[in-house]
Amino acid sequence: MISLRDQQGFPQYKNQGFPDLFPMPESLICTQSLKFISEAKIMKTQKTITAISLIAALFFVGLPFGSASAEEILTAQEHLQLAKHHELLLKEAEDKLVQHKAALEDYEDRPYYYGRRGQDFQSHEKANIREYEKIVAENKAQVAIHYKLAGESQTPQFVSGSSNTQVN
Repeated sequence: MISLRDQQGFPQYKNQGFPDLFPMPESLICTQSLKFISEAKIMKTQKTITAISLIAALFFVGLPFGSASAEEILTAQEHLQLAKHHELLLKEAEDKLVQHKAALEDYEDRPYYYGRRGQDFQSHEKANIREYEKIVAENKAQVAIHYKLAGESQTPQFVSGSSNTQVN
């Protein structure tokens, strides 16, 4: 009589000198081992199918971003439109920057108006100024890039310190 413990695939269940009190019938051993083998094959197949489908999904999701097609190439007119759009964003950011600098100056000139919260207001305005300075720099760079890509012979000239931009 062969028990499941004596099979080679299960070394942790080998008979360690204990008598087999409830031996299993031969017919159950064969069906249980076949059931175990078929479940293992099903699990392996499911894992393989899952891996293949994930790879396919990643391939198809990443496909549109992989290469530049003719549809993605912008014309000179589109670059000019983008440059003008970034100029508008730049003007708005510069206006906000001027407002926040004025508020910071007010908080620094008259801290006694604001009490304990004055320092919080000052640090908040300084953080806003840093963020708007980043936005201004990014939009200036974008404007310059789009004018360059549009093939314009004139590059934008910015008037520093004011909220207006000039394009010559």
